[in-house]
Amino acid sequence: RRSLLPYSVGTQATDSLQFVLIAGRESYSEQLAHKLVEAGHKVVMGFSGHAFRQKETNTFEFNLNDPEVFWEHLNRNQIPPAHIVYCADLSETVKEVAYENIEEKFETAYLGLAYMAKALSNVFPSAKINLAVIDNQLAKVAVDDVIDPVKAAIHGPVRVMPLELPGLSAKLIDIPYPFESTSEQSTYLSLTFDELHYETDDPFVSYR
Repeated sequence: RRSLLPYSVGTQATDSLQFVLIAGRESYSEQLAHKLVEAGHKVVMGFSGHAFRQKETNTFEFNLNDPEVFWEHLNRNQIPPAHIVYCADLSETVKEVAYENIEEKFETAYLGLAYMAKALSNVFPSAKINLAVIDNQLAKVAVDDVIDPVKAAIHGPVRVMPLELPGLSAKLIDIPYPFESTSEQSTYLSLTFDELHYETDDPFVSYR
């Protein structure tokens, strides 16, 4: 369904929160991180890579199939995963469905979240965690929307993770990325920013 927010966070006083943002091969993650930092929040960014390494302050690479070393590092440095934003499966381009690269899609979407769930249960077994997964091509809201059924498998772990991790709540946010203009980009960044501060029982929201 469309997400109907009761207010704009931009008009509300909010405390500084700790976000862990898992980025994909797109530019939206860094734009969202910049907006969060501008609002006074703390952001740690993680990018997909072959092995764990620190790129710069609060920026890391790690293997999505073996993420526990990343979460252990955050735990040792007393960085709580209270708010996780997972954008690793967000596509920079919208294409018709192709099954040739199905393994790569599952690695960033379904498997990436499954491995993250396992790591969180080992490293932060009793932590309260709000997980927001941001993706595209998941719902046909507008006539021209292209749905990718392989990416849509990400619904599975988003719905199952709260059952396996009692302290975790999760929702999936579908956005019409990539955007057609800078004004559209600004609009959806603000909507997503508000959604990250909005608690809801709806596991899936879609913006158009």
